[in-house]
Amino acid sequence: MKALGVLLFLAMAVPVFAAEEIRHPLDPLTAEEISTAVSVLHDAEKVDDSARYPHVLLSEPPKKAVLDWKPGDAIPRRAHASANPAFSLRKP
Repeated sequence: MKALGVLLFLAMAVPVFAAEEIRHPLDPLTAEEISTAVSVLHDAEKVDDSARYPHVLLSEPPKKAVLDWKPGDAIPRRAHASANPAFSLRKP
């Protein structure tokens, strides 16, 4: 995270079980899931407080899992986050 412009791509499991906002395995991540993904990275000390997250997206499950899913089933979810360090445009 020290080098400017370095991107950190991580995928982490974010378990969600039939939350009201999620009605299908391919629904976009909820605000709570995005917050959880960022917290996981922060708690694991993979990023610091200066990190910015231009993309925190759903990592799509395998097609078979989507086709086999039925309403009421648990929805396993994974997030894909790209993080980069914040930087200042001010001259030193």
